[in-house]
Amino acid sequence: MPRKPIKRNFYALTASWILMRPMGRARLAYFSLFAIGLGATPAQVGLITAGFSAAVAVSRLLGGYLADSIGRKRILVPMTLVFGMTNLIFAVAKSWSHLLVANMIRGAALLYQPALDAIMADSLPSRIRARYMSFSDTVTGFSTLFGTVLAAWAVSQRGIVDGVRFFFVISIPAYVAGTLLRMMLVETRRGPREAFSFRRIARNYAEVLPLIKGDVGRVLAIRSVGRAIIMMVDPFLQIYAVSVLSLTPEQWALVFLIYNVVSLVSQPLSGYLADKVGRKEAIAAGFACRALGYGGLLLSTPGRMAHAVVALSVGALLPTRPAFFAISADVAPSPIRGRVIAMGGLMTDSLSAATRSLGGGLYEASPAGMIASTCISAGAVAAVSALVLPSKKRPS
Repeated sequence: MPRKPIKRNFYALTASWILMRPMGRARLAYFSLFAIGLGATPAQVGLITAGFSAAVAVSRLLGGYLADSIGRKRILVPMTLVFGMTNLIFAVAKSWSHLLVANMIRGAALLYQPALDAIMADSLPSRIRARYMSFSDTVTGFSTLFGTVLAAWAVSQRGIVDGVRFFFVISIPAYVAGTLLRMMLVETRRGPREAFSFRRIARNYAEVLPLIKGDVGRVLAIRSVGRAIIMMVDPFLQIYAVSVLSLTPEQWALVFLIYNVVSLVSQPLSGYLADKVGRKEAIAAGFACRALGYGGLLLSTPGRMAHAVVALSVGALLPTRPAFFAISADVAPSPIRGRVIAMGGLMTDSLSAATRSLGGGLYEASPAGMIASTCISAGAVAAVSALVLPSKKRPS
């Protein structure tokens, strides 16, 4: 592939993330508390996040087919704008049920995700994929820190509900600008034009199913289970910190900021390990850190912010995203990459929808019990990753 498209696509996507991710990070910092402020219970918070995962799971199947058939860029650019405009729905939500509907619409708009991952994978040689992705995540991570600070400021000035509404509104221009940047992308996949039909979509996915028996299936299974475990506990960390560990919303913002800084500075090391030592080793180490972090959170003393900082910082060490990005691209040939990513998304988001719903019920029954179960599960995924994931890197 010519070097120019590689540079252009990588930099255009990275620049768009620099603009868009701070808004997403600001939203996530207080979203669960925002939902509770609108009348939700912890179980209903789980239902809201599960609705998002269910919508994403279904929409990505269509998105993966479109990414491989009509092209990555043609689906990625317009749906980025649609995704950004869903922030309006959240900004005017009056109850937790409105958040559920808005989150499902937001999830459906993410049908562009397979195209996004595919065009980035297409544009990077196998030997440097993890390092490039970790570099991109590090650079964009600096901008996400601004989002966390913005969230803390908005909440301190306006309160939880009005503060969250504020950064839903101001995020819209960032997504519009990100869409304009993505118009600069160079298409990496121009498959034959086909008339749209559900039968053709089914046939296209049937061609990919035999790969599930091999390395592709193992990678997708580990990624799906691991992500589902993390998604079960993440919406409740802020609730646990405020209600059980007795931190103020401002203290939680500082803890969340430090957590993001640690994750940020760990990205280059994670990408280097994935490229130089091995994908599966980096993934196993990342999940082991998660397990240790959750265990540390259980041992934290109420009112001691430093304990929560240490626990979450350990969990943030060695993010698995660079290694998973690289190993997924390694095992999936470019012509079917969009569909493989979509199938992985279906598995991940279906499991996440179930675990998020389960997490709400578990948290209401026992906050400590729910976090303990995720600690044990993350440790198990670390061990299984080291045993079953493919060892050798494969060129594109």
